[in-house]
Amino acid sequence: FSTICTISIAKQARTTGIFPNPASGHTFYITVPGTDQFVLNIYTLTGQLLARTTLRGQTQYQVQIPAQVQPGNTVIIQTILPDQTSSFPLLLR
Repeated sequence: FSTICTISIAKQARTTGIFPNPASGHTFYITVPGTDQFVLNIYTLTGQLLARTTLRGQTQYQVQIPAQVQPGNTVIIQTILPDQTSSFPLLLR
C-alpha cells in the first residue's frame, strides 16, 4: 500500500501581448485574454500620454501609433483590464 497524493493542475492564465516588436511603420497588434472592455494607453518614455482609447469585443486589435512618434523611438503600451494592468515597451522601426 502507498499513500494517496493529490495533484492540482491550475489553468494557465492567458496574458496580454503585442506584436511585432519592433513595429514597422506606425502599426502593431495587441492580443488580450478576453472580449471585455479595456483601456489602451500609449506613452512616451518621459510619461507623456500620446493616445488613450477604450476597446471591447475582440481578442486582437490593430493599433496605430500616433504620427508624431518618429521611427527609432520607443513608446510604452499600457493595457488596463478589469483584473490586470500590463505595460510593454514598443520600438518603432
